[in-house]
Amino acid sequence: MKNDLIVFTSLFGDKFHKLYQAPVKDNSFVFTNNQKLKSECELKGWNFIYLDVEIPNFITSSYQRSNLQSKYVKFLKVVKDFPDLFNDKNHALYFDHKFEVKKNHIRDLLDIKRKGLIIRETPRFKNTVYDEIQDAMRQARYRERMPELKNWVKNKLLEGYSPDVRICNTGLMLYDLSNQKVLDLCSEVYLATMEVLNPECQVIWCILSQKYKDHIKTLPWDQLLISWRAP
Repeated sequence: MKNDLIVFTSLFGDKFHKLYQAPVKDNSFVFTNNQKLKSECELKGWNFIYLDVEIPNFITSSYQRSNLQSKYVKFLKVVKDFPDLFNDKNHALYFDHKFEVKKNHIRDLLDIKRKGLIIRETPRFKNTVYDEIQDAMRQARYRERMPELKNWVKNKLLEGYSPDVRICNTGLMLYDLSNQKVLDLCSEVYLATMEVLNPECQVIWCILSQKYKDHIKTLPWDQLLISWRAP
């Protein structure tokens, strides 16, 4: 296991209270605004990092707010906030807390000849942004501000982006922190998410990632066989 790798996840709000075992001893971190998770982190081998992210007050749904807060971590805004954690690391593995990532999964990821980042395709085949939007409409946290997101997509298509793209799952990504293009993409995705204030980042990712395709390695969903369910 590389010693220049940091593993991290996020868990905002009080909807979830359990974690899977940390996959890497001493170098796995949870960013959260829930102090009650501290004992669970200690029990499961995670380092507890308290972080609160400001979200506009008119976003009143606690689950929607916590989802938006998690994007601050997922899309690497924490790198500059916590230099002691990231400065000596070349690789960073982020995954949502519902993925049971183990050491063998990380070894497999690190063995893959990669570009700037590794991401997986969605489990169901979706090859247009409209497929992702249709799926997102089934969940209230995405549906509430879908007009704002659809308008953002419309404007991006007018700029020349294509709606026809294989949709990826942003729940697990291995980043090369030395690749500036990766950092630029993450920054763009985060800023766009905060612009529309809709946590459905896979729609935004599939659009903005198009111009960074030379820096992205996409894996089939089932290549790593990672369990996906709440712990």
